[in-house]
Amino acid sequence: MDYVSFIPSVTTYPWIFLFVYDYWVLLFICKFVWKCKRSLQLSFYNKNLSSNHLDIGVGSGWYLKHCMLPSNIYRIALADLHISPLKFATNRLLSRFDNSTKMPKIELIQKNILSEDTASDQLNKFDSISMFFLLHCIPGSMKEKANIVFPKLKELLTESGVIYGTTVLGNIIKKENNAPSLAYRLCTYLNNNGIMCNWNDDIDSLKQAAISAGFHIDVTIIGYTAMFELRRSDVENE
Repeated sequence: MDYVSFIPSVTTYPWIFLFVYDYWVLLFICKFVWKCKRSLQLSFYNKNLSSNHLDIGVGSGWYLKHCMLPSNIYRIALADLHISPLKFATNRLLSRFDNSTKMPKIELIQKNILSEDTASDQLNKFDSISMFFLLHCIPGSMKEKANIVFPKLKELLTESGVIYGTTVLGNIIKKENNAPSLAYRLCTYLNNNGIMCNWNDDIDSLKQAAISAGFHIDVTIIGYTAMFELRRSDVENE
C-alpha cells in the first residue's frame, strides 16, 4: 500500500479483543457501566474532526469507521503502541473508500508519541487530535499523566487546532458508588490488573493540567465519563 506511511516501533496486541471491542466495550460497558453511550461519543468525535486529523490509541477503529469524514479530508494519522490495532483500524478506514473516492494520506505511527520525541521531522502538525478512552489507561495520577501528555500533544497541534477525547473518572465512581455496584467492581478489577489507572482521576486535576499546559478546556461529564476539548490559549488573540 504505497499510500500508507509507516513509522515502526513495538509489540503485540490480541486480535480477538479487537473483534469484540465494538460490542463489549463501546456498546455494553460504555452504555451500562460508564453510562456514556457510544452514539454520544460519536457525535462528539464528529464535532471536532478536521481534514488533518490524528487519532491516538485507535482501538478497533470504530470511530474512524463510523465518523462523518470531512469532504476535504486529506490526511489521517493513526497512532498506537501496537501493530495489531493499527492494521485492524486501517483496514476499517480503507473500506470506506472506493475507486470513485479520493483517498486521503494515511499515516501509521507505531510508537509512544506521548513520551518519545514528538517534535521530530516525521510528524507535521495536526488540526485535530483525538484520544478516546486513553488517559485512564496511562499510569500515574491525573496530574502526573496530563502534565506529560498535554504539553507533548501541544507540540503536534496547529495554532487553531483542538485536542479532544474521553476518559473515565474513577474519583466519581468512588464517591457515588459502593463495592456491590458494577462500575465500582469493574473499575477495581481493571485498576488492580494494570489495565486502567484512574481510581483517583478527577475533573479538577484534568482542568488544572490543561490550563498549566496553555489550553482552554471545556469538559462535559456524562455518567462517569469526561468528554473534554482543549484549545490553545496562547494564540487566542492572533
